Amino acid sequence: MVVRRAIVLVVAALLSMPMLWGQSKQAETPRQTFKARLTIGMGDVEVNFIVSQNGYDWNTGPKGYYHSNGVTPWRDVRKWSCTGERSGFALDIHDQTGARGFQFRHDDLVTVVNDYFKKYAGDKLESCNPEA
Repeated sequence: MVVRRAIVLVVAALLSMPMLWGQSKQAETPRQTFKARLTIGMGDVEVNFIVSQNGYDWNTGPKGYYHSNGVTPWRDVRKWSCTGERSGFALDIHDQTGARGFQFRHDDLVTVVNDYFKKYAGDKLESCNPEA
């Protein structure tokens, strides 16, 4: 009787594993990556700026020295603003780990602001006019 129960449990566990794997693949959200410049100390470094419905992240590549500590959820954004051409199409973000300024190509800034920041953190907007 005990052996039969053990076999049933093992078979049930094996049958449920593909469903668990499928759930983890479904949990992945689409994301977009943009090239940006991040001011660190007295200099700038080129970074990958990644955005999705879950939040934003940045790094200097897979083996890069500079990186965030993982995806920053939208709820952790305290305030943000952006400026247009006069300031180099910049996006300034204040979150729980500090403040950072990123510079983008114009079209990329418009996409990041309109498709992500206004949508997911619009209530934290101070000012933004990427066209100016």
